[in-house]
Amino acid sequence: MMTMNIEGGDGGDDDYDDSDYGADDENNAVDDDYKSSVATPLQAYWSWFYSSYSPILHFTVSLGSCSGCDDVVKDRYVGLRTEIQFDDIELSHGTRYYTTVTACDALDRCVSATSDGILVDVTAPSPGVVQDGTFSEDIDFQSVRDFLGAKWYGFHDPESLLVSYEWSAGTSPGGTNILSWTALKFTEIAYYASFSPNLPVGSRIYINVRASNNAGLSTISSSNGFIVDTSAPSANFQPRLMAGIGTIDTSNLISRDSFRVEWSFTDSQSSIDYYSVSIKSNQKNDYAAAAVVVPAAVTDHTFIHSDILSLQDDWTYNVVVTACNLARLCTTSTSANILVDSSPPLPGMFAVETIHAARLTRHQANWMTYSSNQVNLAWVGFSDSHSGIDHYLVSIGSEPFATDLNSGGTYQQASHSNSGTTFENEGYVQLNTFNTANLSPHSSVFIGIWAVNGVGLKSQALHHEFTLGGGLLQLKRRCQNYNCQGHCVCAVQDQTCSAASGCSDISGGSPTRDTVTVQDVVDLTFGSGSASYGPSLTYLAAQWSITTTQGLAVERYEVSAGLTSSSSPTGIYNSATERVWHDVGQMTQWVISLHDRELTVDTSYSVFIRAWYSSNQYAIFKSPGITVAPSAMTTTSNTAASVKDLLQSSDTKDTDYITSTSTVNVRWDGLFQAGTSGLDSFKVFIGRESGGHDIYVSNSINSGTTTHTASSLSLLENTRYFTTVAAHNRAGVMTTRTSDGFVVDNTAPEAGLVLDGAGNNLCSNFPELRDIDAQGDDTKMQAQWRHYSDTGGSGIRRYLWCIGSVQDTTTCNVVSWTDMGLKTHGVLYTSLNSGTTYYNKIKAEDWAGNVSPVSLSDGIVVDTSGPQLVNQLYLSNSELIQNPSFEADQYVFDNTTVCDNSDPSSWSLSADGCVKLQMSNAPIAALDSHYILMSGDLSQTVSVTSGALYRLEITVGYPQVLEDHHKALDGYISLGLDSHAFHLDPNRCEGRCEIETENSILWNTLTFYHTTVSNSLIVVIGTRFSTSDMRMALDDVSVRRVYYSQQFVGQPIASSTETRAMFLPHWSSINAVWHFEDSESTIVDYMWAVGTVPGGTQLQNFVSVGKLNHGVAANLALTHNATVHVTVVATNQAGLTTKVELNQVIVDMTGPEIIDLHDGAGLDVDYQTSYTIEANWAIRDNESTADYCVWAIGSIPGGYDVKIFETLPSQATYSVSYLVDNSTYPAPYTFYTTVRCYNNIGLFTVAYTNGIMVVSPDRSDGIQSMQILRDSNTFRSATDQCLTTAENIRLKWDLEQTDTLIKSYKVRVQDVTPDPVYLLTINCTDNSTLLNSTFLNDTSLNITGDNTTVTCNCTYENMTINGNLTIGDNETASFCIATTWVTNTSAIDRNITERLTPESDFALFAASLYDVSVITSHNVSISVTPVDIFDAEMEGQETMLIVSPPGPQIVGSMVNPESNLTSTNLTVDWTGVFSSYWSNLVYEVTVGSKIGASNIVQWQETSDTTMTLDLSDSEVREFNLSLVITAYDECGLYNTYTSGLFLVNLP
Repeated sequence: MMTMNIEGGDGGDDDYDDSDYGADDENNAVDDDYKSSVATPLQAYWSWFYSSYSPILHFTVSLGSCSGCDDVVKDRYVGLRTEIQFDDIELSHGTRYYTTVTACDALDRCVSATSDGILVDVTAPSPGVVQDGTFSEDIDFQSVRDFLGAKWYGFHDPESLLVSYEWSAGTSPGGTNILSWTALKFTEIAYYASFSPNLPVGSRIYINVRASNNAGLSTISSSNGFIVDTSAPSANFQPRLMAGIGTIDTSNLISRDSFRVEWSFTDSQSSIDYYSVSIKSNQKNDYAAAAVVVPAAVTDHTFIHSDILSLQDDWTYNVVVTACNLARLCTTSTSANILVDSSPPLPGMFAVETIHAARLTRHQANWMTYSSNQVNLAWVGFSDSHSGIDHYLVSIGSEPFATDLNSGGTYQQASHSNSGTTFENEGYVQLNTFNTANLSPHSSVFIGIWAVNGVGLKSQALHHEFTLGGGLLQLKRRCQNYNCQGHCVCAVQDQTCSAASGCSDISGGSPTRDTVTVQDVVDLTFGSGSASYGPSLTYLAAQWSITTTQGLAVERYEVSAGLTSSSSPTGIYNSATERVWHDVGQMTQWVISLHDRELTVDTSYSVFIRAWYSSNQYAIFKSPGITVAPSAMTTTSNTAASVKDLLQSSDTKDTDYITSTSTVNVRWDGLFQAGTSGLDSFKVFIGRESGGHDIYVSNSINSGTTTHTASSLSLLENTRYFTTVAAHNRAGVMTTRTSDGFVVDNTAPEAGLVLDGAGNNLCSNFPELRDIDAQGDDTKMQAQWRHYSDTGGSGIRRYLWCIGSVQDTTTCNVVSWTDMGLKTHGVLYTSLNSGTTYYNKIKAEDWAGNVSPVSLSDGIVVDTSGPQLVNQLYLSNSELIQNPSFEADQYVFDNTTVCDNSDPSSWSLSADGCVKLQMSNAPIAALDSHYILMSGDLSQTVSVTSGALYRLEITVGYPQVLEDHHKALDGYISLGLDSHAFHLDPNRCEGRCEIETENSILWNTLTFYHTTVSNSLIVVIGTRFSTSDMRMALDDVSVRRVYYSQQFVGQPIASSTETRAMFLPHWSSINAVWHFEDSESTIVDYMWAVGTVPGGTQLQNFVSVGKLNHGVAANLALTHNATVHVTVVATNQAGLTTKVELNQVIVDMTGPEIIDLHDGAGLDVDYQTSYTIEANWAIRDNESTADYCVWAIGSIPGGYDVKIFETLPSQATYSVSYLVDNSTYPAPYTFYTTVRCYNNIGLFTVAYTNGIMVVSPDRSDGIQSMQILRDSNTFRSATDQCLTTAENIRLKWDLEQTDTLIKSYKVRVQDVTPDPVYLLTINCTDNSTLLNSTFLNDTSLNITGDNTTVTCNCTYENMTINGNLTIGDNETASFCIATTWVTNTSAIDRNITERLTPESDFALFAASLYDVSVITSHNVSISVTPVDIFDAEMEGQETMLIVSPPGPQIVGSMVNPESNLTSTNLTVDWTGVFSSYWSNLVYEVTVGSKIGASNIVQWQETSDTTMTLDLSDSEVREFNLSLVITAYDECGLYNTYTSGLFLVNLP
């Protein structure tokens, strides 16, 4: 079972800015689901646990735009790294990337896991609309200081979605001086119900909302602000009736169904928002009509029949007006009591004496009198039960209803009195005096009185004729008709005295007469001219005048009303029961109140005037008619007709957005239905609230006009305004309609993101947001665009797209601007040129007509050809790296610290890094003698040319000086924003990195290419872990500029492809480098494979390395001499590929062969006197090319203590020399030359010479002493004068000094007798590197010379054993000896060579000579002469000996001593018993009481032939004795004599 957990990180902004997945314990990466930058590379991490059967062998990583997909990056081999950075891909906004990691174990079992994905979102959320307040609509004002609230909408982020909101408030957009940024729950409304401190009054406060997406990007939108207004509106005056409509005196009403009220409020801060108008009844304490909301622009309102159920006569009402400002503070103002009285007063009677059937008491003396210029009148009985009598109008004339006798010729007015004399129920007698014209000429006068009630209605006329006489006004009871209609002053009220007779209607115009023109009026103050429509069903009014004066003059008028369609007053009065015509005298204005009836709606009524020219001539005139229209105008149901805000005055379609802050165009044609009353006029209002007028109020607009332009405005952007049109009909009733509002938007849309290409539909039905930089199709262009926004508020209406080949916002030379509607992607077909870069250009137009700046893509090149392999590259001579191999730093040996205290010169080390400068005379450094061990990041900034290509080469290795040799090393290099990882496997060092006394490093040379984007380049070389036990060896860093063409003669050339390999029996790797170029589009991916045949994938399938131009295939199982083929496939941005096979590589698992390594200039030399050490050798490598050799001189094989390693260039043969300091290495001294030779795959071979000894040219040393070693079988050794054997001679000798190298010793044995002398020369070669070691066997025996010398040649490892040669103490060596002799040889010479040890004070040397065959008893001379390495004889030693003669002989018997002793001493004598060559024998005596016993004397030596025995200790007196006597000569030979028993008696 295999278990794996994928985690990851993003680079990011950091760094590992944007991670994809979680964290592992090693790097604490944090899982990110979103990434806000495409500039930093995407990184991923993963942790693996175990495979229960075998270890994890490697990972491969792929990247896709959906889970498990690999459409972005194919599988990449990453070894055992648990992280990856995708430097070579261009991230696309709006795309979610998924990393899939596949882990494979040694059993080739694999398991894959995919991350949860990371979404790239580089744009902040689209801005929203922030509205002040928490009401449904935006507020501009509020009344409370401790409430802060807002709502918003429209923020959105289609990629990473919104994650949070924050809000703040300040006195400027974006300001925070009132509320600092405060986090919110994910809501679109926020408020503080008890905000502290209190909000400022009168200052505009802006609410700011910051919306953040999951990628960490945010957008701030601000409201248009609001103002705190703590003051309510103030009333300038109470609501009041407007004169004219339904009222005559502006205080009371004559109309029960219509009237107009006006009011006035002011609000200096927030303006009036609206009015609420209602009518309240005092009688019921209830509202007589529902409240009507009146736009703030209107300060009057006409209540009409449809508004009021029914006003009651004699009731009082109040108009209640509530004014609310934009801060929603309200003030209510109530009008004074308004009395409703629709009935005219009842007429009364004169209080005058009269002859009547009933004696009336209403007359008092002196009430009705006159004088020549004055009359005193009294009347009573006029009444009005509702509003009472206010005043009276009096006419005094010489004719009926005439005023010619009134003072001034017109009606006189008398106020009603509520005091004085009353009569019964007729009220107070009204007594008034009126000035008149001169009454003297007249016998009678006509007096008429009209009572005017409290609401202004006039009663029927009280009209009588009075006779003048005696100062008394006497009522004339007997009267005659004063017109042909039978009217007389003495008739019953509203009756005639007789039937009509003799009337002449001259309405037709003949005879000529004054013409009267009658005008219908609605304004009961008669100040507004004629009207055609009226709102009331309960009254009519008219005014008239003589418009043509001719012929007959008008004497008086009567008034009536009826249908306009009739020529006489019909339709209102019942002529059979009611008086139709009413006397108005010479008045020219009249109000007809129909208190007990109502007019018919939508019917035209006229006021009829009957003008009397004489008593029997009259003409009837009528008004044009007024149509009863008791309702407001209606508006059409046609939805096309409305109040339309226009962008331009000539437009006909409504717009919700305009661009001007000073001008608004409005149109409302076809909206208002004139109805029966018809249109009268319009007014236009503009406000921030629906129906508001705080911005603009127009003058009255003619009813024939349905457009208007409001100018000189100061509108705010992003604030909604409303246009209200108030239509007045001719009945004076107003109808308002308001537009749906408009917003000032003079801000162009914000430009968005334009992407080349159509995206990818692999995982979605919608195009993926992915930009491409090249395409292979030259017939069409595709593009996408996103994130255009319109903060002005109107929204985007359409997108316009053009294509150009110039990187600007104006050139559209390929495809002109094309309307794309609201589509955000598309395709345009056109002919394109390969190699040309095209730019897609998009602009957005909003509904206000604003056009965004043009956004253009980063360009897309049309490329119809694949990448091309570069033949060769040219390098700059200038090395940009300072201190590239760390030779500028002073090395100080210090094994107590792991890290140096200072950074290398010209380099900077990260804070967690570690650097240790290393130096070795051995060839460990890749270049010169210094290198470093490092962990962490080491960086250097170099000056470069922006846009140029540079090559970085570094030499890195796995050091063997670390405590742990089993951890893989992960390193990386960073060039600007490009980063490349590499892997160092310790397995490659197995068996190769430890040689002789020094460790070695198998160096890797890594090559990277980078195109600069600025004039400086930061080069970073680092390790994944900053630990001292996982350090990397680094040396020879190089940065050079690369040219595609030669810049100067002799410019260094670099191969565009390289294949480096490391072949070991247990581990092999292939490192390939290549370089392609594409003149049209960028190369986006390389895939490479390794096989055993051209194009094959037997060793590695095609693996993507992205944009890296190198790859490493490691842990390969190869055989020596096999052929390896590397194939590279390059893909450009247009998707075109080129496949190239690199140079084949022969598998080489052996280093170069070092041939014939010799000391000296030619054949091998072992000794010399010169201190110039020379060596020579040859190399060859049949598989790989030999690269170079290094050589050194040491005092031991492999050592370099005499001369450090020196690098030699590659050549077939080498000859080197070096002068050694003789004072440091005094002669004799042996020097060893060590050679290491490397091939071009990094393998090496080590060899060293067998050493060459330098000796002093001046030698006076010799043998100090010589000794013959005896071989004796006796207990006594031979003396120096005796040679005990004639066949075997053993010698030893001492040298005077120990610093001379002896090549051989000349040993001479000579019989000084006439016998022949044999000379044997033994030549032996030293064959050991250790002192006193054992010689081995020789295979040959060569006899040379002229029969006088026998030479034995001995060689190392091949020696025939013919005897033993003793060397030193108890050390033996074999030597060769002649077995065939020439009989006339007179001497024997034997030469032997042995090396002295410099550490010994002296060395003992010896030789054993066998089968010498000298003659017994002869005298011989034995000499040893040293022969040095240059064959010069030195001082020797010689000694004379005698060849051992026969040993002692028994030639006699011992004489027994006397048995009876005289003392305890016994003398024995054996003189004559022995005979010998030597005269100085030594005797060993043993005496016992038995034969062979030794109880008396044991082994007592003496040189005498007698011995006295002391027997005093004997316990017996008589006993036997026996003697054993052994005689020894000089050569150690002996003979033993044993006596018989003899008796001894002691005294």
